Amino acid sequence: MPLKDVTVTIDIKKPSGLTGLTGLGTPLILAEGTTQSFKSYADITAVEKDFANTTDAYKAAKQVFEQGDTRPSKVAIATFNPGATTPITAADTLEKYFDEDWYFVSLATGAVTDFIAVSDVVEGKGFKTAAHTVDSIEDLTTISAKKI
Repeated sequence: MPLKDVTVTIDIKKPSGLTGLTGLGTPLILAEGTTQSFKSYADITAVEKDFANTTDAYKAAKQVFEQGDTRPSKVAIATFNPGATTPITAADTLEKYFDEDWYFVSLATGAVTDFIAVSDVVEGKGFKTAAHTVDSIEDLTTISAKKI
């Protein structure tokens, strides 16, 4: 069998293993609602059908979709209702929908105790990521002391 030369072309700008991946995957936004639910959205117009543009869920989703070319292809929003007769917390909702299609979770709004509870769920599972935005150095210090 004769030997043949082989030509290999490597495209550094577009590696073959990452052709369909944009950003870090699907973000999950936890937001207060009237029921417990989970739904994925491809754009902000779809989000606005379920959440008014004044809600924290809408505002958080809008920030994600405004990331331009690096934005994820979809956003998931899960709702919880701490004011229900039997309260449903953000952590309860995260537990229920943990195995759905998302990579990292963030609360649309919440208290430090909510951030810690959500982070504890993620940490307990050993994979996926929680990301939080806090309003004060005190909140950051409280979360940092927990070492989550």
